[in-house]
Amino acid sequence: MANHFTTTNQENLDEAIKLIDLLHVKISRASVPAQPGSDLAIDEQATIALVHPAQLASIMLANAWSCLDSAREIYQPGLNYRVTAVESLLRTALIASSRAAYMLIPDNPLERQDNATRIAHSSFSSGVRAWKVLGNFEHLIDNAAGGRTAFEGFYSSFDGKTYQGGEERLIQDMITSIVPHLQDGGDEAYLFEYLLLMWHGYSGVAHANFWQQSLSQMLIEGQRSVAIGDLTSNLLTVAQVAEFSAGLLYRRSVTHVRANQSETGGHAE
Repeated sequence: MANHFTTTNQENLDEAIKLIDLLHVKISRASVPAQPGSDLAIDEQATIALVHPAQLASIMLANAWSCLDSAREIYQPGLNYRVTAVESLLRTALIASSRAAYMLIPDNPLERQDNATRIAHSSFSSGVRAWKVLGNFEHLIDNAAGGRTAFEGFYSSFDGKTYQGGEERLIQDMITSIVPHLQDGGDEAYLFEYLLLMWHGYSGVAHANFWQQSLSQMLIEGQRSVAIGDLTSNLLTVAQVAEFSAGLLYRRSVTHVRANQSETGGHAE
């Protein structure tokens, strides 16, 4: 995509940098392991060991911060050859932040625990598919067959659990859960489509696909491009999702933090 830079772009970039710094602070304030009596401590007692909601959310948000911080460092206006690298980093940050938020948003502990199990199940299911495609890694890993057997045993801990709609439905459910918390009377339908397009579009970027460019070239002149959009706006939006999720991690992992306390830090675009 074109990398034009305007005053609005600079404002978006400045705001994104502030949120990325705040994200790091919020992650460091969270308690992992979760404090006894906190929401996440209760969740970990009620879920199998492979789920570990507090640890999973913490790892995901640390990954999100690392990607966002790297994206802001390598992003330089006018250097279009860096855009793909930034977009690939934003993809990982968006996925990690969305997964963490999906686990942490519900106030109902049973819903939180089911969401966390669903995320962990999806991760291990992906691992099982990777083992099937790549084989036993006999040229790379000592006792790879034993490792594969152990991994399949981990996956069996989910007792053959299945979720309707698969990965595509999970992605939609994650984005649906986040959107209301990032809007202050705004257009939720627009934000839903925006995040969904970034999710799938940036996945295409990571796989070196070119479906967006192909479609854009076929459009009639004057119509909108199907490109993902302005890079600084995307950076800001993903930073908002991550910073909101980190606020939730703090609130859910620390004992006696009131639900209405201003720790989630959601921002409307």
